[in-house]
Amino acid sequence: MPVHRVEQDIRLEPDHVYVLTEDKMMITEDGYLKVRRRYHREIINKSIDIFFKSMARSFQENAIGVILSGMGTDGIEGIKTIEDCHGLVVVQDPDTTEFNVLPQTAINKDDPHAILPPADIARFLLRHLGAYNSFT
Repeated sequence: MPVHRVEQDIRLEPDHVYVLTEDKMMITEDGYLKVRRRYHREIINKSIDIFFKSMARSFQENAIGVILSGMGTDGIEGIKTIEDCHGLVVVQDPDTTEFNVLPQTAINKDDPHAILPPADIARFLLRHLGAYNSFT
């Protein structure tokens, strides 16, 4: 799949990977990823929460949030919003992470659909998306 560093607004395309660049914030809106710079007053980085919340609002039950290795809590509010919209939440097994604070917090605060090592996350998502596509 093509990988894009998102530095400006870009239209979402199937089977593409989008990576947020440093010091940016991103939301989904009307089929686009919309980017703005992260302001200095935003001392606590909430870029994952902001993105996951916008994704949940945009895609509702089709939203998928994946929490991987990390030290903070950015993403926890976002996965709750995804769950509230009946989307899918997958968390990396904390035993397979370099930094397990974020995955463990996600497990403790939420009830993810799956807790898996990285290789199994990919297989799980492919199975989930295959089953979903057979109904649409």
